[in-house]
Amino acid sequence: MILRDSHPLVVYQVTKFSEVENIISFLNKYPLQGVKRFEFEDWEKVAMIIKTKGHLTLEGIEDIKQIKDRMNARRPQ
Repeated sequence: MILRDSHPLVVYQVTKFSEVENIISFLNKYPLQGVKRFEFEDWEKVAMIIKTKGHLTLEGIEDIKQIKDRMNARRPQ
């Protein structure tokens, strides 16, 4: 655990895609709140595109780009 401005921060390093699936399962069981929930849902969509090897097609890459373009600061409030 790392302390940052007196707030605990946990760093979890992913080395295998199965670990991404563990994160998805955990965050579906214990959902994030607010806009971070929407960010996670988009991140999960990208993970599923990658899992099904959609990122190896032009259509899959375009889908990922569209999802990316609406994430973080670009998300409408």
